[in-house]
Amino acid sequence: MRTQHTAHSLPAFPVYSSAFVSPNEFVLGGGGGQSKTGIKNKILSILDYPTLEPAGPSIHLDKGEIFDATFSSKTLVVASTVNLFAYALSSDEDGGKEKEGKPAALELLKTVDRPELPGDDAGGSFRAVRYHPQDEKVLYTVVNTVPPRTRKKSSPRRAFLCKWDTDTWKVTFKRKISDRQVTCFDISPDGKLIAFGSSDLTVGVVDAHTFAPLLTILKSHDFPPTTLRFNPTSDMLISGSADNTVRIVAIPSTLGVTSWSTWILVVVALLIALFAVLAQQMQ
Repeated sequence: MRTQHTAHSLPAFPVYSSAFVSPNEFVLGGGGGQSKTGIKNKILSILDYPTLEPAGPSIHLDKGEIFDATFSSKTLVVASTVNLFAYALSSDEDGGKEKEGKPAALELLKTVDRPELPGDDAGGSFRAVRYHPQDEKVLYTVVNTVPPRTRKKSSPRRAFLCKWDTDTWKVTFKRKISDRQVTCFDISPDGKLIAFGSSDLTVGVVDAHTFAPLLTILKSHDFPPTTLRFNPTSDMLISGSADNTVRIVAIPSTLGVTSWSTWILVVVALLIALFAVLAQQMQ
């Protein structure tokens, strides 16, 4: 499907993160050049809003690197390269403060291993995690695979989208969404669309229920996308990259609906043709 999208340049401002703070206000995080420190992110700090006071001791990982985190009303899920960690969010009413006045540590509820994926990949790592915005029993993760080492031509570094049941912490559905590693990910506030950016510079949008592809923007940036955000009304998608650009994509209200309507028409047409052939054979 063709859609409207425009690119905007931000001189000397590589973009690494983004967020909508209101329906009409958008903030970008970045700058500081394109150098990398090489320091792995193993510490996550949780802050109260709007005071920005610590909500508890920082989370330290002994193994793996933190890539993403997502909140529900009662739970924080942290995605590291090797595990998902589900923590209970405490409140003052529930005794979230210790007697000394210091924030209590978050209770670790569950540690989840990487899911089994189809194919002969040597392994994989969690890259992104998001709760469904309207159903806290549904969680989405992106897993980037690592191809096996062989003397043959290197295999693609595939990316899989997985849907989880947070009551059982089992994968209920999974599907390959890219032959390249996914670099960023978001789900629309209405819970109908999932967007991802990949290392081949592509931005894609899939149906949040079936994971069927709905929209693809090739060469969205000169560098791989680093951030993606839907606006609060789910009719706009903004991507950013370290190439100092952001791209604004208008999401048609019929996206997804048109795809299903087309498939229904195709099936109906095939059934009509089949009945016509059967009728001729019976005469």
